[in-house]
Amino acid sequence: MAGKRLIRRQSHALADQAGTDERRNRAAERRTEAERRTGPVRRTGPVRPTEAKPGAERPGRLMAAPANSQATLGDQVAVFIDLENLALGAGENLPGQADPIPYRALELLTRDYGNASIRRAYADWSKPEFGRHQQNLAQNGITLIQVTRFGAQQKNAVDILMAVDAMEVLITHPDVGTFVLVAGDGDYSPLVQRLREFGKWVVGVGTKASASSRLVAVCSEYKYWGTIVAAVNPEVRAEVDAKFDIADVKRLVVAAMNEAPDDTATGSWLKSRMLSLDPSFDEHNYGANSFRVLLSRLPDVVQVKKSRSSPDMLVTLVKAAAADKSGGTANDGAANDGKAAPVRRRRATPKQAATP
Repeated sequence: MAGKRLIRRQSHALADQAGTDERRNRAAERRTEAERRTGPVRRTGPVRPTEAKPGAERPGRLMAAPANSQATLGDQVAVFIDLENLALGAGENLPGQADPIPYRALELLTRDYGNASIRRAYADWSKPEFGRHQQNLAQNGITLIQVTRFGAQQKNAVDILMAVDAMEVLITHPDVGTFVLVAGDGDYSPLVQRLREFGKWVVGVGTKASASSRLVAVCSEYKYWGTIVAAVNPEVRAEVDAKFDIADVKRLVVAAMNEAPDDTATGSWLKSRMLSLDPSFDEHNYGANSFRVLLSRLPDVVQVKKSRSSPDMLVTLVKAAAADKSGGTANDGAANDGKAAPVRRRRATPKQAATP
């Protein structure tokens, strides 16, 4: 009897499974027929953050979204802080501040760029000039890594330990797409190059006075610590702005626009090209909240218009700026009501064949 009941239950289970499979097949057939008649169903609704276009600017944010497509593959961020290098550089860069590494600046650093799932700071915490920053670091969820030195041979102990940990994260956490390295020493350049070889977006952070030009050149972006502090403490804004010359931005804009495939370029293309030429470029260095605001302050260099087909802006290099770049005079040609005219590039035309 027990055997018959077991066989009966198995038969019922098989029948239920067969019925379920049949219903699924019918539903699939109905969807296929509907798509054949009306076309495939398109997804609607808000775009997920990971699906946003690379290079999109986030208004009101200090750090823009990564401008390369590889960075969108992983939505996790790893932050590594050479606290010894930062503490010494920040103290020299912001001499009037009692706390050159404030809590809110660390909060902006670890939260504004993305989901910083890995946060580590390296220093010899037994030294008071570094140990006094432990509370601000710990309150931002940053793991404190003790660096112990033995003799003069361990001068680069922080560099070595931080580089080893970053490579370990590269291997064990493939979901990390962005590495934020708070360091200014040029010894980190090989590490940055190797991370970028693996398609990672590397953001360097350091002080303007101590940042190595070699390190800045190999990073995807490089942010200055003074600009980050000024974003949370307006009292130091004037002091930070004095360290940056707007003439450097003008030269960079002209150089980038000269590489544009057409007379007019989109704002996103222009900013991406400017970052390629100078990874340390940041509109916040000049007190501008967005790239559009910065360009609006350069009427003698570019003209900015709204695009009818997209939310992006259209940027055109003015004639005076192009003439200055090429060695000509700004007065070539008549001025339009005192305003600089957009530059029109002369397109190459094929030579006409000689008549016999």
